[in-house]
Amino acid sequence: MAREEALRMITLTAGEDLSSAQYLIMQLSDENTVTKATASNQTLIGVLQNDPESGEPAAVAFSGVSKVIAGGAISAGDYVTADANGKAVASSGAIYDERTIGIALEDASGADEVIPVLLTIGSLG
Repeated sequence: MAREEALRMITLTAGEDLSSAQYLIMQLSDENTVTKATASNQTLIGVLQNDPESGEPAAVAFSGVSKVIAGGAISAGDYVTADANGKAVASSGAIYDERTIGIALEDASGADEVIPVLLTIGSLG
């Protein structure tokens, strides 16, 4: 069961309409501004916890256990990174080619499942 625990968050500005992006992975797109992640090698900053429109405050979790939307099958224990839609996918583990946001605590059998991820923002695959 997806859960959240001991979340630490930062409030930044939504650089685009994120009203349907809750629990997706965010990237730092400009000063104090986030947009939905579009690749695993970007500056992944955390997981969106609310649903702001462009210009509104975006609550981004960077530590703790967060719900995250899967982009495909993931096994518990996999390091996860972002796909082109800001969803979590298993990391290929290619060092310096991608950044991971954390470790999956449960399996996802396919896309759009919500799973808990222990956030370890900034780790390399």
